[in-house]
Amino acid sequence: MKKPLFSLDPRVRIICLAVSLTFVLSTFFPHAFWKFGLFLLCLLAVFYLISPKSARSLRNFLRLSLFLISLLFFLVAVTLIFSPENFRNRLVSSLDLTMKAFLVSVSIFVFILDGDFADLIKGFYLFHLPSGFLAMLTFAYRYFILLQEEFLSIFRARISRTIKRRPLLEEMKITGSILNQYFLRLFERGERIYAALLSREFQGRLDFLINFKLRKSDYLFLLLFSSVVAAIKFI
Repeated sequence: MKKPLFSLDPRVRIICLAVSLTFVLSTFFPHAFWKFGLFLLCLLAVFYLISPKSARSLRNFLRLSLFLISLLFFLVAVTLIFSPENFRNRLVSSLDLTMKAFLVSVSIFVFILDGDFADLIKGFYLFHLPSGFLAMLTFAYRYFILLQEEFLSIFRARISRTIKRRPLLEEMKITGSILNQYFLRLFERGERIYAALLSREFQGRLDFLINFKLRKSDYLFLLLFSSVVAAIKFI
């Protein structure tokens, strides 16, 4: 994986995400469509600058686009169906909600999901967030893939033992039994992991080998990004 064109301190990524969310949530986009397009171009430019070359592939853009399109259709349908306002106001509200959800998703992808997770945890730790919360977040990330593979293996075993199609009620009973078994395994695994941590003198505090220092380029990037966002907001 090639290095990005512009390497950022994780604290700068977190602050930039906060600036992006503040802008998105405080702007009513149906009254200013150009702000949506300009801010999206700004995020894409930032993504190109701070992301590794492998992350800038067409495949990753397509995956993100499919997820966002599905999310947008769901939000629009919910707003149009359940909103008590008239159709015009519902349409405007759903459009604003759609644009906000789109920009929030892109912002999270650019500043958080595209970065190294361990570095981001270190950045949150430097902001003096509770160490217990950060430890839980770290363990959830570390064991998510393992638990996902175990979940898939359980359902794969079920499919391999299925000879003929069962009635819907019986399928629901079997699925409930499998989920019950999975959560029991999950609980037991969590106990074993916590016991192993205690045996290694874990006290709820995370230790990091890397010590980040803010450079002039980090301050410059933060100043430029905040200035561009402020200009889009108030012009």
